Amino acid sequence: TWYTTPAGVVRFTFANGRFKVLWTTFSILTSISWTMNIEFPYPFNQFLNFLAFIQLDFLDTISASCINASLGIYSNIVLITSLIPLALAALILLTYLVRVAVIGHGTPEKDAARAEASQQHASAFLLLSYLVLPSVSMTQFRGLNCVEFEESGHAYLRVDTSVWCDRGSDEYSTLLSVDVPLIIVYQAIPIGWAVLLFRARRHLNPGYRSEIASRRKRNRDPVLAPLRFLFDDYVCGRWAFDVFDMWRRIALVGLIPFAPLAGRPIIGCGLAALSVVIFQNAEPYHDAATNTLALAAQWQLCITYFLAFALSSGSFKTERSLFTIGVSLLVVNLVIVAVALVMGIAKNREKEMTNDAIFNLRRQLAIEKSHDKVKFDAAWDGLAAADPPAAARVLAGAAELARRHTTTPVQGEHLKDVTTLMAEAAEVEHRFHAATKKLILEAGGEFMQGPLKKVERVVEKTENDYDNDHRRVVDIVRDSGVFKTMPSYLVAVEKLLNGDCDLEVVRFKDRLAGGGNGYGYRDLMMNIKLPDSDH
Repeated sequence: TWYTTPAGVVRFTFANGRFKVLWTTFSILTSISWTMNIEFPYPFNQFLNFLAFIQLDFLDTISASCINASLGIYSNIVLITSLIPLALAALILLTYLVRVAVIGHGTPEKDAARAEASQQHASAFLLLSYLVLPSVSMTQFRGLNCVEFEESGHAYLRVDTSVWCDRGSDEYSTLLSVDVPLIIVYQAIPIGWAVLLFRARRHLNPGYRSEIASRRKRNRDPVLAPLRFLFDDYVCGRWAFDVFDMWRRIALVGLIPFAPLAGRPIIGCGLAALSVVIFQNAEPYHDAATNTLALAAQWQLCITYFLAFALSSGSFKTERSLFTIGVSLLVVNLVIVAVALVMGIAKNREKEMTNDAIFNLRRQLAIEKSHDKVKFDAAWDGLAAADPPAAARVLAGAAELARRHTTTPVQGEHLKDVTTLMAEAAEVEHRFHAATKKLILEAGGEFMQGPLKKVERVVEKTENDYDNDHRRVVDIVRDSGVFKTMPSYLVAVEKLLNGDCDLEVVRFKDRLAGGGNGYGYRDLMMNIKLPDSDH
């Protein structure tokens, strides 16, 4: 099984939204030193340095200022950091255009290939924006973050104190002319996500009572395929959660520094605590293990922000106390994630064991069905041997009824919802039972009245089987007839053939032909209605 191998554990760790949770959490963690304007003590600071790659700081990765001094100018840093993802997005678009041109169109196979290419490249673009948007936003917002020094009376750019934040500063004017338009472009991305998701909201959340049925419907919807990266990990009712989470990330990594220095730790703790409440109550992911990990991650951030607040207050000054805080932060951030993943593995292992039990039950059911087939075949052969001519006429009559009546039944358009459908069923129930009872008893069979289907089952069938169309539920009122001789069975079949009964056949299913179903069970099924009723 998957949890017994390292590769399986890795696949589990990054599946069903857990990659998003881990990436988001650690990207926020690595930004706290900057946003809180503090230096975390050893060894936690080394841990954060190790995770610095998550920020995707392209220029820092290649030490750009060592290559060319102009690349150390902050307006150039903002420009290049912002343009690299845009260039990658353009490359994704160009590759897509080339692929669809090569694929062509005009056949179902080519159209399917084009649709698949569209989904793949849309997912690549969304993944790119998901990864880079918070870090690029942080770089851009740093270009607006100035600090004022009382000694000089001037405000300076916090990230580069050689730049004056004054109207007369050419460097700052250049920075603003570059930075502000790029901020607008990048902050439009989550707005674009929100618009696309909102327009498809009825597809994203079909509204079925069953979450599984809703997700099954959502996953089959071709309209949603290009947006799958944004919603695939979430329950249907949380279809816009990625938009909320992106703005939460941007606020935590990019906007907190605009608050007064003394208030930043409090704001960080407040936002982290609010995240705990939201994730605990919303449970946005459809996978239980991912919800467990996401909630643990919010506690992880909350504790880190709280200890950052304690550090900023100057409560810990000795080398020993700082080392203790550094070790505590490292342990908290590693243990919480590890425990959450272990708990998730345990939950999924339990789910896997349940699935194994269901598989074994189904296998046992298949064995029992094979035994049943022997019994059903023997019973039918016995009845047919007692009166071969009657058996032949029954088979011929059933085949003719099936040929005549192939209309797919549907309830009347006047039934606007399940409530009116159930009310009409209750209204015609007594007359329906009387008409079927008369047919069965006159033919020599045994009448068995079925119960009115419960409204909960009607809703379940509507959602799971009929694409939320309640008018396709056509078996709310039902009866059965049991015939113990072939001649009596023949009488009932011929009455239906000749119209010699108080019922109108809409659809007829011949389940005598071909030896019945997979395990030998044979019967005749029909949808019927009273001549003066649409039900």
